[in-house]
Amino acid sequence: MSKNKRRETASSSEAQIAEFYAAVLTQLPALSADQRQYWIRRKKKRLAKVLAVLKDVPVIFEVMVNYGQTLNKMIKECKLEAVGGNITVEHFPIKAKGHKKIELEFFQFDETVRGDHALRRLDEAGYRPVTLPELLALGRDYPEEQCKYPIVALGSFWRDRDGILLVPYLYKHAGKRGLDLDQLGSNFSPVYRFPVVSKAA
Repeated sequence: MSKNKRRETASSSEAQIAEFYAAVLTQLPALSADQRQYWIRRKKKRLAKVLAVLKDVPVIFEVMVNYGQTLNKMIKECKLEAVGGNITVEHFPIKAKGHKKIELEFFQFDETVRGDHALRRLDEAGYRPVTLPELLALGRDYPEEQCKYPIVALGSFWRDRDGILLVPYLYKHAGKRGLDLDQLGSNFSPVYRFPVVSKAA
């Protein structure tokens, strides 16, 4: 093989590798931790190197929140198939105003954690939890996310007649995407995600 031919072949291979890496980067948010570990265990060296470096890079979800909308319209735009009856504007009044573009990321705990303890740890890490309007903007723009795991907004809560604090969360059950409430004092397993905004933003 001539020297020029070898250069062309090498260049072609590098282009294919670059294209492959780009595809990996595009699909990375869809890979679960188990899937990443599968590839690493299989010793796919180049892919393993990419995933090992990027596994802790947060995925950013950019959403535009219109705080001037009614809560009912926000919920309608999510195209949910089930909504808890206690999620009302009386229980969750919208205090923020105007339009705002925010960048969210998911906080996931490695162990089961109570919601109130999660709040403290998020604060210590420099984050604030999202509110219900921000959760709904996430559900509107990224509906596939709640099909992977329940997503809890710790930044909004309602105290019921028994004095129990309840927080909203997005979920999927029996093929239906929904919005409901859970107790802030509940134990949330590692499967749950908590969308947050950096306090430095």
